Amino acid sequence: MTEVPVLSEPVAWAVRCLVIDQVTAEVVGALAGEGIDSLLLKGPSLAAWLYPGGGRSYVDTDLLVAPASFLPAQEVLAGLGFADTERGFSRHERAFHALTYERAGPGGLTYWVDLHRSLSTFRADPQKVWETLAAGTEEMVVGGRRLRILGRTALALHVALHAAQHGVVDGERPLEDLRRALGVVSPAQWGESAVLATQLGAEDAFGVGLRLLPQGRELSTALGLAVSARPAVRLAAGRRPRGADALATVANAPSLREGLARAGRVLIPSRASVRRSRPVAQRGRIGLVVGYVSRLGRMAVALGPALVAWIRVRRAS
Repeated sequence: MTEVPVLSEPVAWAVRCLVIDQVTAEVVGALAGEGIDSLLLKGPSLAAWLYPGGGRSYVDTDLLVAPASFLPAQEVLAGLGFADTERGFSRHERAFHALTYERAGPGGLTYWVDLHRSLSTFRADPQKVWETLAAGTEEMVVGGRRLRILGRTALALHVALHAAQHGVVDGERPLEDLRRALGVVSPAQWGESAVLATQLGAEDAFGVGLRLLPQGRELSTALGLAVSARPAVRLAAGRRPRGADALATVANAPSLREGLARAGRVLIPSRASVRRSRPVAQRGRIGLVVGYVSRLGRMAVALGPALVAWIRVRRAS
């Protein structure tokens, strides 16, 4: 009987990334077959740029499409066997900028595709986001298929925004990406990224992301970037308490009415949301009640410290 070799963790991740690349090529090809253009965000483009010697893994595929293609793209993913991970959620619980789809693969693996019509930190209209980013793309072969990726100016911006999104708490890998980007991108190129950030309404998050590292703080000062006054941005980048993300969801609402609706769903989430976050809620009515009680209890404990931190940051700004 032939022994099956046991792969080391780095090799296993490298193999998984190759499979993800194949899935990416499959999805991009299917979208193109329906006349839908797409841009690959991060993933293999970031790994090839900042980790030429290898070592940068990724777990999903992030694709940006034009707003008009967002719904047709969802239908393409469904046709490929991908399922919406937030199906049944209230629209007030779902992120506006992206939806996550998943598909089971061989060996018990799951493959995810994040379908974007914008980025969470961009305040510009999604159509402007698409037109701006699509105007400066490059090409790369991924999974045997040539596809469009972000240009270096936009990719550097994305690295800083990703660091700001994850902050110092759970951003070990995004911070390493930023550290490497600061080592290879010139101040003049960062200046171009700053201009792009301003065009897309993400200049505050861009500055916050850069300031997470000492060399980035120096660069931010040299570029004359203002310190963000938005508590949601500053809390996300710091040692945010549990519950801060829920407050940010409400605070980032485009209107008072939407903010109140989001607050209601934070306090009383949909059944689908509870079942997704609490496995016990999938066990009939009693399990659903237990899931609601557990969710509300954790939220009640988390919101107090988060609100205090929010007020403190707001006063400081």
